[in-house]
Amino acid sequence: MNSDAAHTTPEPSTTHRSIWLDSYATVSIPADTFTESAHYDTVVAGAGLTGLTTAVLLARAGHKVAVLEARTVGAVATGNTTAKLSLLQGTTLSSIRKHHSDEVLQAYVDGNREGVSWLVRYMQEHGVPFQQRTAYTYATTESGLSSVQQEFEACQQAGLPVTWTDQTDLPFPVSGAVALADQIQFHPMDILAALASELRERGGELIEGVRVTGATSNAAGTGAATSTSEGSPRASAEDDTEGSPMNPAIDDPVVDEPVVDEPVVDEPALRIETSQGQVTAGRLMLATGVPVLDRGGYFAKLKPIRSYAMTYRVPRGSGRIPKGMYLSADTPGRTLRTVPINGEELLLIGGNDHGVGRSASERAAVEDLEAWAQQHFPGAERTHVWSAQDYRAAQYVPFFGTLPRGGGRIYLATGYNKWGMSNAVAASLAISAQILGGHMAWAETLSARMLTPSDVFTGIKDNIEVGGTMVAGWVGAEVRALPQEAPAEGEGAVGREHGKPVGVSTVQGQTCKVSAVCPHLGGILKWNDAALSWDCPLHGSRFAADGELLEGPAVTNLSRG
Repeated sequence: MNSDAAHTTPEPSTTHRSIWLDSYATVSIPADTFTESAHYDTVVAGAGLTGLTTAVLLARAGHKVAVLEARTVGAVATGNTTAKLSLLQGTTLSSIRKHHSDEVLQAYVDGNREGVSWLVRYMQEHGVPFQQRTAYTYATTESGLSSVQQEFEACQQAGLPVTWTDQTDLPFPVSGAVALADQIQFHPMDILAALASELRERGGELIEGVRVTGATSNAAGTGAATSTSEGSPRASAEDDTEGSPMNPAIDDPVVDEPVVDEPVVDEPALRIETSQGQVTAGRLMLATGVPVLDRGGYFAKLKPIRSYAMTYRVPRGSGRIPKGMYLSADTPGRTLRTVPINGEELLLIGGNDHGVGRSASERAAVEDLEAWAQQHFPGAERTHVWSAQDYRAAQYVPFFGTLPRGGGRIYLATGYNKWGMSNAVAASLAISAQILGGHMAWAETLSARMLTPSDVFTGIKDNIEVGGTMVAGWVGAEVRALPQEAPAEGEGAVGREHGKPVGVSTVQGQTCKVSAVCPHLGGILKWNDAALSWDCPLHGSRFAADGELLEGPAVTNLSRG
């Protein structure tokens, strides 16, 4: 078995695991066996919400589909989300409006509305529980209030029935808030389990422990995409109530899914390389957070963001748990929602986001969030703590469509900016329509701005920062000698050993040495003292203490020391 198969070492400490994944630890989502040299109409890389929704839509149209998941279903973004399904998305709409036309803003909202409508209908039809809540974007500071006012105006411009209020049910005063009624919260693993079940019922395959690492075309000149590997760096280029007439999530008209007379086009196959061997397919969909194939350089157009979440039992004496879904416009940000699970109602609190690998101490971010929770909900008992990774597109609008120089048969979706529950489904609808010959006006508008001059400018600024980080990392690794003594439990350090940057850490009593050079583009890794992982500050690849890859754009493990 190839060493780059599924992540076999669990992320350390069961306390650093999302409540969603923990509640499914003993639940088996059936999977299939990998067959080398098998042929499919479509291969989907990644078994999160984007990948499984796309796979189901194509399977409904008659495609033979295989979903290849490097780890387990929902192991990365979807299983670590806050699982808010809302058209009020913090200050996203006002951020889009600053960089794009009102036409693009409207297209973004229309796409998200369609994604919300599809997912709510799916949950209703498949018995997946969800709760309707009022969503709030609120502020407690003067600068935050200005941002909230701009978001209110952007929401009105996009036709959302928002209201302005200073009454939020939070246990502290707010300067002002935008409110949007009847938005949705749910358990993300419930929807993934339902999608996986339908996929297999329709003849699709779900295969865990297989990582897509590259793809080439069997036809000369039709284009190819390949991943980078170590030693060959390339230059960097988101109380149950009844439905309401005002509910944009449930009451909008449902758009028919695209259909096609001939489900599969006779065309040369893609050779898809994986950690377990090769398969072929007519098309490949990359639903991996950041694309694991570098053609198009999307890793350089995205900013990887790490954030934290915790769930709490709130004692009666601590006050009533607020019932809405909340996101602050202040810095540092705060997010809240309830979690009904196992017959009780917990409170989820999150925030303190930062660039991946660019925090002085991730543990300090967790401790700060814990202090905030205890300040406002005294005596709250923490049940879970975890972190999640998201990717922000340069100008806040996600990228989806065909991968450049992929022969028109490799697709991607990325850059959801923490609002993946609606954007994932919107991207899946758009891509499946593109494959099956359907038409969605909002998708065409968003695709037409896949890269604007302002995207390029912001990308240049971000990559100047990346370049500075890379140089500083290498200089530091060259100057420091590797510590002679093993690090204390939960600690890690980078230094020079035999002229090469090496990382050493101790987790659960085991000390490991690994290469401290990211196999994607050669960044020097940083120890994450909260998740106990090696994180790349360049483009967000992460590795376990023993070197196993947790998430890309890298596609290989770290070499062991």
